[in-house]
Amino acid sequence: MKEIDYAWLSGIVDGEGCITIFRRTNKSSNGNTIISPAASATITNTNCLMLEKCIKIFDDVGIKYSYLNPRNSNTRKVMRVQIRNYDSLKKFVSIMKPYLVAKKKQLEILEEFLLEAEKSRSKERSFRKMSLLEEIQKENKYGSQIL
Repeated sequence: MKEIDYAWLSGIVDGEGCITIFRRTNKSSNGNTIISPAASATITNTNCLMLEKCIKIFDDVGIKYSYLNPRNSNTRKVMRVQIRNYDSLKKFVSIMKPYLVAKKKQLEILEEFLLEAEKSRSKERSFRKMSLLEEIQKENKYGSQIL
């Protein structure tokens, strides 16, 4: 892939993408509910040609993704490309980092979250990941302030 493709993809992510950390709920073997933070990057759009180009770039760099049909209206079909695999998210961060503008802060938070996820499990690490979840949700809700 060419740098221009990464720059193009970054523009798509800035305009049509979502970089987030969310609460994932699972059941443990003893039946208890476990809530843990998890990360994802998505691009949702009705233009399949655009999404196919995104997928081509992801395929070329080895990013694993899901191509989903999240919801559809009566007028237009909506599709979503979603990345949840942490190794793929790391690749995503590395190719987006030089180019993102509007979602740069979310990408930085995601990068820190992925570093924390690699480290050993502890209450301190879990607390930090949850604080990153709150930080990215605040950024996604309010956006960066223009001074």
